[in-house]
Amino acid sequence: MADATATPEPLDAVASAEAESSAASDDGNSAAAAAAAAAPAAAGATFVRLSKAEKKAAKKERAHASRLKQREREREAQRKKVEARRAARAAALAALTPAEREAQIAAERAERDAGYEATVAQSAAVEAALEGGLRVVLDLSYGAHMSAREHNSLQRQLSRCWGANRRAAAPVSLHLAGLAQCPAACLPPGGDHLRWKVHRLDERVEERFPPASLTFLTPDAPDVLGALDPARVYVIGGLVDRSVQKAASLARARGLGAATARLPLEAHSAIVDAREPLTLDAVLTILLEYNASADWGRAITAALPERKLARPREEAARSARRKKGGSWNWGEPRREGGGGGGEEEHEGRDGEGAQAG
Repeated sequence: MADATATPEPLDAVASAEAESSAASDDGNSAAAAAAAAAPAAAGATFVRLSKAEKKAAKKERAHASRLKQREREREAQRKKVEARRAARAAALAALTPAEREAQIAAERAERDAGYEATVAQSAAVEAALEGGLRVVLDLSYGAHMSAREHNSLQRQLSRCWGANRRAAAPVSLHLAGLAQCPAACLPPGGDHLRWKVHRLDERVEERFPPASLTFLTPDAPDVLGALDPARVYVIGGLVDRSVQKAASLARARGLGAATARLPLEAHSAIVDAREPLTLDAVLTILLEYNASADWGRAITAALPERKLARPREEAARSARRKKGGSWNWGEPRREGGGGGGEEEHEGRDGEGAQAG
């Protein structure tokens, strides 16, 4: 029978293997110790406690970056649309006979010329109204009474006001008053308002016009606005008021001895709440529509979004719920227990609000 006993390894080889194993073990322990030592440092670097101001700044920066990406996507989508239209036009022209192609090109040229002439005529109408049209003032002296979020809302509403007047069938002489009291955050970025065809006034409205000629538009006024008088100056308060500061414009007008009026909303539309403040651009659009048509019903219907209007039955039901402490809008799901919404729900439904005064 053969001997199954293994031949012993040389002592030098055994010692070398044990040394290598010990060195590997030491290396592993060192690596583990280094990782354990680095863990608290890494944790400290990752979880940094930020202050509220730092969190707010970081959130603002992320929102700005998101807006830039969105604008870039929109520009790219627009570029693709333009390229698609050009390709479609080229294909359509290629399918025509030479005579048809020439007629089509002439028709397109005539359409462009007509559009240019309409733009020139509208610009001339705005300039003429600026000098002799109905005077409407956007009072921007309420900046100290608003938050940063409300400043941003006012900025957007001012841009929409200028756009509405620039396109209106009967533009008005638009004034921006109280610019000296208006924070930069309330105004469009890049100084866009400096290119608008409006009167820019650093002083308050009562310092430029006699108080006796002023009519402050406010939903808290006891009197209803009748026909527009070219001799008067109509003031829309630039107070974006998410918390609804009651009678702010009314108190100011009374302090000046100026007249006040509220828009005839309840008499000419099935509005949900005639005393609810509207945005600046909604109030201005109503005035612009009435200035063109002299019809309050048409003006109000054209200016107000559908959510502001309700059928009489739903309006009565909503008023009853409000008296009981509840709040419910027609078209919204009903909630059990009356579901009072309070100011936070009001803001969520209606978005940015402006004290029309």
